[in-house]
Amino acid sequence: MERSSSTKRLKPLCSAHTARIRKRSIKYSQNSTLRARARLRRPSRPRTAAAEPATVAPPKAPAPTSAASSGVEGRVEIDAKLASKVAPGDTLFIFARDPEGSRMPLAVVRGSASELPKSFALTDAMAMTPNNTISRARTVVVEARTSKSGSATPQSGDLRGVSAPVPPGAGKVRVVIDQVVP
Repeated sequence: MERSSSTKRLKPLCSAHTARIRKRSIKYSQNSTLRARARLRRPSRPRTAAAEPATVAPPKAPAPTSAASSGVEGRVEIDAKLASKVAPGDTLFIFARDPEGSRMPLAVVRGSASELPKSFALTDAMAMTPNNTISRARTVVVEARTSKSGSATPQSGDLRGVSAPVPPGAGKVRVVIDQVVP
């Protein structure tokens, strides 16, 4: 992605503005601020030759992908022993993470605990960052957690369950919420 020429010239103006503020030259500082704002308002000029009409290719539609090819699908259930501890207002988090890598989730779905048992599909489209996706991991584990506070950070008393490690594209992953966070 290439920056327009007006954006490239904006940085020196901002730097000059900052330098003038440090020298307490308010009059010149205001002038550079006005010039920077004017640059931002101007539309950027196309970089095509004057003889050639500017043509823009239509954006490509993303290729249709199923959850099975770029993610994981399955079902979250609650163990009968812990079912009485789940309130309808509790928040349900279902997320996939790389068991060999960071604890940061690769993809997340948020819902209500009243939806349990719940089917899920975690895909690359739900990725927390574009570089960490389910399809790039060798294996993933799917975790489900109910939270009374609604916080994404695990807290004492939350209920959780973890699947066995599965490869990306796995279907019918079963997660049973059967543990209490200490």
